[in-house]
Amino acid sequence: FSISAWIYPSTLAYFSIVDKYSSNDKEYLFELDNNGKLFFRCVDESAGSFIGRKYNTALTAGKWYHVVATYNANEASSGINLYLNGENVDDTDSESGSYTAMQNEAGVLAIGLRSDGAQYSNGVITEVSIWGTELSQAEINELYNDGKALDATIHSRISNLVSYWRNNGLSEWKDLKNPTVTTFDGTPPYCNETLLLP
Repeated sequence: FSISAWIYPSTLAYFSIVDKYSSNDKEYLFELDNNGKLFFRCVDESAGSFIGRKYNTALTAGKWYHVVATYNANEASSGINLYLNGENVDDTDSESGSYTAMQNEAGVLAIGLRSDGAQYSNGVITEVSIWGTELSQAEINELYNDGKALDATIHSRISNLVSYWRNNGLSEWKDLKNPTVTTFDGTPPYCNETLLLP
């Protein structure tokens, strides 16, 4: 599968992008660490183990980035790739224990707030899309669209798009891929202001 988003970290502190990582229901985690370094982790909850990849160069606060994590389900960190503004950037394995596979846990999907409530993001996230396939370099470049976010519902791999949310300020974020399934919609719980862009 793949996860794509546009992010604007206001500080170089921890920044959760997308995850299913609540206590005892961990599946995956896509975020910036406390030093502003991009990483993605897949968790085998039953074994208490994980695989992942990390980009060892910190991002810069106050800038927009297109970030993508892909996983080919080969049960190894080598099956994970990270992309920054359309380019493959992952360079370090991050793993622990004996990983077999993720399980479909009962935890919630969270955007901008880690599911376990431990951390939240200081900045902006938008154009979040989850795909049921490992996107190729060309397909990621299509999403990046020369730095102008592409509407995921017109992407060439639309048949593999699982869900897609666009930042709607303080009001409800609709899943634009599944507009009639309201259980996939969400309301930002900890926001008290919105950013308007020309």
